[in-house]
Amino acid sequence: MTDPPQASWYSLLRHELSNPINSIIGYSELLGEELADFEEINSILLSEKIQHLQTQGYQLLERLKQILPSSLIPLTPESDPDSNPNPGTEQTRIHQELSLQLLPLALKVQETCQEIITTVPDELIGDVEKILTAVEALSGLIETVPDLRLKGLNLTTSQNIQAVTVNLFNSVSESNISQETANILVVDDNENNCELLARKIVEQGYHVTTVANGKQAIQCIKTGNYDLILLDLIMPEMNGYQVLEWWSKSEWRHTPVIMISALDELDSVVKCIEMGAEDYLPKPFNQTLLKARIGACLEKKYLRDQESLYLTKITEANQQITRLNEQLKAENVRLSTELEVARRLQQMILPKVEELNISGLDIVGFMQPTDEVGGDYYDIVCTEKGVRIGIGDVTGHGLESGILMLMVQTAIRTLCEADETSLVRILQILNQAIYANVERMNLDRHLTLCLLDYQEGILKISGQHERVIIVRNTGELEPIETLYLGFYIGFEQDIDNLFNTHTVGLEFGDTLVLYTDGIVEAENGKEELYGFEQLCRVIQQHHHLTASAIQQAVIEDVHSHLEGQKLNDDITLIVMKRV
Repeated sequence: MTDPPQASWYSLLRHELSNPINSIIGYSELLGEELADFEEINSILLSEKIQHLQTQGYQLLERLKQILPSSLIPLTPESDPDSNPNPGTEQTRIHQELSLQLLPLALKVQETCQEIITTVPDELIGDVEKILTAVEALSGLIETVPDLRLKGLNLTTSQNIQAVTVNLFNSVSESNISQETANILVVDDNENNCELLARKIVEQGYHVTTVANGKQAIQCIKTGNYDLILLDLIMPEMNGYQVLEWWSKSEWRHTPVIMISALDELDSVVKCIEMGAEDYLPKPFNQTLLKARIGACLEKKYLRDQESLYLTKITEANQQITRLNEQLKAENVRLSTELEVARRLQQMILPKVEELNISGLDIVGFMQPTDEVGGDYYDIVCTEKGVRIGIGDVTGHGLESGILMLMVQTAIRTLCEADETSLVRILQILNQAIYANVERMNLDRHLTLCLLDYQEGILKISGQHERVIIVRNTGELEPIETLYLGFYIGFEQDIDNLFNTHTVGLEFGDTLVLYTDGIVEAENGKEELYGFEQLCRVIQQHHHLTASAIQQAVIEDVHSHLEGQKLNDDITLIVMKRV
C-alpha cells in the first residue's frame, strides 16, 4: 500500500482554523436546543440572539472557505507556500485576508455572546463561555499565521485530551441509555470537537468514549468494546489515514469507521472509502446527517454480527448433526432389522391365493404399503356357509400402525374360530381389546374397520370404513355408505351402541369392491386426487371382467394418475364377484 497522502499547507491551515469555528457553530446550536428545555424562559429576543449567533458562525465558515479554498485543484508553485521561493509573501497575503475578513466577524460573535451571557439560565453559561474561548482561539491562530511552516507544523491548541467516557452531560439523563446501547469511539485531537460530537451522540442514546490521537484510538480499538469508530482525519503523532491503514489489517476491521474532518476535498473522501471506511462526515456536524449515518453503520454491524453468530451456530449445529448421524447409523441398522421382521410377519398373515378358491365366488385381494410396514388391514376367512371379509385402515403407517394391524387380524381370527357369528358383537369385543392395548402402549392410534359376511347371495355389512361399492351385472352402480354402521375402533372405550348392520343381496355377476382411502386420496404432481368418481368409472368399465382383471385395471389406473409420484398412504383393494 502506498503511503497516506500528506495534507497541503492550505488543508492543514483550513483544518485548524475551522476547529474553533465549528465549536462556535456547534455550541450555538446546542444553546438553541437546550433553551427549549427551560419552560420558564420565554424570551423571543434571546432566541433570536442565539439564532443570530449560529448565523455568524456559518458566516465565519463560508468566509474561511473563500479565503482558503478546497485543494481539489492541485496547488501551483506560485500558490503553494512550500514550493514558492518567497513563502513569506504568500503567508503574509493570507494573514492579511484572514485578519481583514475573519477577525471582524469573530469580534461580532464575541459581542453577541456578551449580550447572551447576561440573560441565559445559569446552566447554559458554560456553553456561551466555550464559544468565547473558541473566538479567542480563532483570533490567536490568525495572529500566528506568518510564523507557520509546513514541516513540523503544529497548529493544534488542545492536544492533551485524555481518554474519557462521556457520561457526565447534565442535559442527558442516565436512564435514557439502556444496557443494550452501542458503544461509539470518537477520535479527535480538538477537545471542543470531541465534546460537541459526544454530546450530540449521547442525545441519541449511545455510550461514547473520546480520545485525542491515533495511538490512544488503537489501544481502545484493541479492547473490542466498540461498535462504531468516528475518526478525525488530521491529528498529531498518528493521523486518521495511518489509523485506518492499521485498522484495515487488524482483526477489528469489521468494526465500521466513519471519517470526520473539516476538510472537504473529494480525494480525501475517496481515499478513506478505498481504505475501508464506511462513510465520511464533514464538520460542523449536522445532527440529522450524524444520526442517519450512525444508524446506518450500526445496522450494518448488527447484521454482520448476526451473520457471524448464525455461521457459528450453523458450524456447531453441523458438528452436532455429524455426531448424531453417527449415532443414527447404528440405530438405523437396529430399526431396519426390526422393521424387516414386522414386514415379513405382516406379509405372512395376508390371505394366500389358495385360500381364496371359494365355490361360487371369484375373489382377490391386494395391498401395497407406502413404507416398509403398512397400516392397512384386510383378511378373508372361509366359513362353513360362506366367507367373512374384513378391511380397515389404521391411522398413520410404519411400525406402530403395522403392530396394531397385527393385533386386529389376530383378534378377529380368534373370534371367528370361537364361532362368534354376530358382526356387531365381534366389533364390540374387538374395540374393548384394542382400546386397552392402545392405552397400555401409550399409542396415538385407532382404525376404521368394516366386517362383511356373505352367505348364499346375502351380504351383511357392519362397521365404519370407506363406502362399499356394488356394481350390478347390468353395470348399475350401487355405493353403500358405512358412516352410520359403526365408529373408530380403539378411539373410545364404550361404543357398543354405535354399531349397526346393513343387509343387501348379490345376484350372479354382481361385483363387490372394498378399498382403503390410499386409493381415492392418491395425489399426483399437480396436487390432484384420484377420487371416488374415477374409481367407480374404472370399476363400471371393467365390471364384466374377472375379479383379478378388475383389480388390475384399478391399480394400473391409480399408478397412471400418480405420474411417477410416490404414494403418500397405503392402498388396499378387494374385489369379489358372484359367479
